[in-house]
Amino acid sequence: MISFLSNAIQNEKIQGTCIDDVRQSLQGFEGNSSRIYWTSLSATFPPDLGFQGRAGRYAQDPINSMLNYGYGILQGEVLRAIHFAGLDPYGGYLHVDRSGRSSLVFDLMEEFRQQVVDKV
Repeated sequence: MISFLSNAIQNEKIQGTCIDDVRQSLQGFEGNSSRIYWTSLSATFPPDLGFQGRAGRYAQDPINSMLNYGYGILQGEVLRAIHFAGLDPYGGYLHVDRSGRSSLVFDLMEEFRQQVVDKV
């Protein structure tokens, strides 16, 4: 699995002069990586837990429910750090799909999801 991901990263050629030029490619790569990650992770849990992959809001299985709870806490902590640093939480660079969404929070959360929430 690691060699597959390593090869995929090396083969990914994303070029552009600004984030607007590469945003869609980066989001596609993020989506593919996420699908591989959650498919692989789902194989590590016993079937009786009902985890068949990542489910967002209103999750029914205990694994996704715990992940959602952890991500909610992480979201609050990242938002607090953004405010503390004097940054604009709505000024994201990747997750800019909705007006009124604190996009920078979601952009910065990505770096911490696996290390802070998924590992627990």
